[in-house]
Amino acid sequence: MFGVNYFFSSASVLIVAHQQNASRGKISIGLLFTLWAASYGMGAISETLNVAYGVKETRPWWRVRLSAVGLTIALAAFIISALALVLYGGEIGEVITTV
Repeated sequence: MFGVNYFFSSASVLIVAHQQNASRGKISIGLLFTLWAASYGMGAISETLNVAYGVKETRPWWRVRLSAVGLTIALAAFIISALALVLYGGEIGEVITTV
């Protein structure tokens, strides 16, 4: 129990300090870099599926990368919505039934 409390107190201190000193530009660049890096994982999945099915990639590089970024955004939105439904599904259901 000591380790968990220590972790959360340390994490909250770091988050508050970061929020007080961070500019929007740093956060935006960080999010864009994270999206770009995560899209390489989706690109690797696409390339692996091409190899598995014996398909040769005919699209230009920029279209493949744009597709990977779009799929990454879609997957992130799906994961966030699934998590929201797990955490707040009861409340959402109650709101829907009262309308």
